[in-house]
Amino acid sequence: MMTNEQARDFIKARMDAIVVNCDEETIKKIYKPDVVVHLDGLSFGLREIINRVQFNREVFSQRSYILREVIVAQDLLFFRVSQHLTHAKTQEVWQPDLLVVYRLEDESVAEVWFTSEHLINYVETPEQGLTRNISSSVLQSAKERFFERIIEYPFLIHGERQQVTLLDIEKEILFYTSKGFTAKQIAKKISLSHRTIEDYLNRLKEKFDCTDKAQLRAKLLCSTIALL
Repeated sequence: MMTNEQARDFIKARMDAIVVNCDEETIKKIYKPDVVVHLDGLSFGLREIINRVQFNREVFSQRSYILREVIVAQDLLFFRVSQHLTHAKTQEVWQPDLLVVYRLEDESVAEVWFTSEHLINYVETPEQGLTRNISSSVLQSAKERFFERIIEYPFLIHGERQQVTLLDIEKEILFYTSKGFTAKQIAKKISLSHRTIEDYLNRLKEKFDCTDKAQLRAKLLCSTIALL
């Protein structure tokens, strides 16, 4: 498994080819020929990736990005990236934020999930409180969708894909863990002691075959994206 530093270098080389240089030959090398990309409910392959890169090269005169959080979990790389694209004719600036997951095979990208940043962070975060004035009903709806995905998704545990049986309180804790809350913040949110939350998190790490919270969060993000 890659270290986080190796993962950042791996991702930067690919983002340079795709976003900055729009280098088709390099793109053919970094993706497997049968790569599958999931975006906005659609699935497509290498040819469409190249078509989109050609479009970006023709339409945007300036292209850059900032690589933010990177998480490594077995054969998966999760990362957030902010792009800065300037339209060649109108000079309008686009700044899309994406959450991306790479699934690797033999150091090549075999599968990709893209989703907009706002689709992941449209609920309460510990740093910002309620974002975009989200109502309690929307927050509850987000929880319900998250819970459904956790129940349905087959996680990789001890080398096998399997579903995980969870208590309602465990699902609640996982929901806030996936949003970046600490154990203390979760305890305050659902009116339990910090020690109780830590005990649940330790049990959840065992259930999901994770050694730390970063791995646990990565697996949760994978379930959220794969079932969008």
